[in-house]
Amino acid sequence: MLSTLPSNVTANDGFYTTSTGQDPNRVYGLGMCVPGIEAGSCSDCIMAASNGLVQNCTTQIEAVDWRMYRNTLCLVRYSNRSFY
Repeated sequence: MLSTLPSNVTANDGFYTTSTGQDPNRVYGLGMCVPGIEAGSCSDCIMAASNGLVQNCTTQIEAVDWRMYRNTLCLVRYSNRSFY
């Protein structure tokens, strides 16, 4: 899910929610960039945040990464419970 988030966020004007799996093994995801950011910059920021979560939160069932990446602010979140 995190690997496809950059392209899905940019294809949806900087905001995208998703889920995969079936309860009780369902995971929810969110990616967003501040409005007005160029699509490529948004995608790069979401990718950096997603990679950060994969590297630093390997055993977590819920995590958030707010990030300023090359003058672009973005957020990536995942959880095993719905947050939207």
